Amino acid sequence: MKYWLIFFPLFIFSCSSTLDFHVPTQNFSTPEVVGDTLDIRTQVTYTNSTRFELASLERDNIFSSSATISTEKGTTKDNVLNGNIGIGLKDFMEFTYRSYSDSPDLFGVKFQLVGRDQGEKKEGLKLSLLAGYGNSTTDNDTITATNGSGTTRTYTTKLDVESFEVGGVIGYRVNHWFLPYLAYNFRSSDAKGLLSSAVFTDVNLRNKAKVFSTQLGIQLNSQDSYFLFEGGHNRSEWGGLEPLDDYTLGLALGLVFR
Repeated sequence: MKYWLIFFPLFIFSCSSTLDFHVPTQNFSTPEVVGDTLDIRTQVTYTNSTRFELASLERDNIFSSSATISTEKGTTKDNVLNGNIGIGLKDFMEFTYRSYSDSPDLFGVKFQLVGRDQGEKKEGLKLSLLAGYGNSTTDNDTITATNGSGTTRTYTTKLDVESFEVGGVIGYRVNHWFLPYLAYNFRSSDAKGLLSSAVFTDVNLRNKAKVFSTQLGIQLNSQDSYFLFEGGHNRSEWGGLEPLDDYTLGLALGLVFR
């Protein structure tokens, strides 16, 4: 996990430090599995994400001697670089591992229900369902608020995030080189945080992030490599605060080893 330190060198504002994590808003999973048993797919993606802020330590102005912990900051749109790998089992299943920046890595599985062809990219309708799960713990980092005179208030942090997702992808392979598809994905992340200090009272935090994503995508294939482009709509919900609705755009590059 990454903790962001954001400094505002303005006349009346001080520093702010946040405890947060990211959830990608695009999956870049096509309706086809990688192919046959032990076929391998590797992929790098640049995708939109939502940054969920669990807490922010703030000082109202440079003359203030106290700091406040805010849990009302909500969500912001961001971008992240991710990587994943898939390993085939027969022509209907793919085991996946997806590594995300500032978010739990996910172990998952994809089942192709319609259009299986052992990776031969035959024309026709394709349909897959997918699921994933992951968790991460980051502790012994710190967040600090500092005023203009150098006075600070510091907490040691611990952040646990547990995520699961489900989704479906449908598409139609027009030919060996071109596959348009429609993808829907839901991801839920339960976040628990602890701010501890030898001077101040410990603070326990908890909230749940939900991301609903609908994407239109295209896959352009060469023999053993491919390019993905996705765009669509995302809704991010964070604890009861106002949902964030936004567009999404991203791309991916992949290689297949048979």
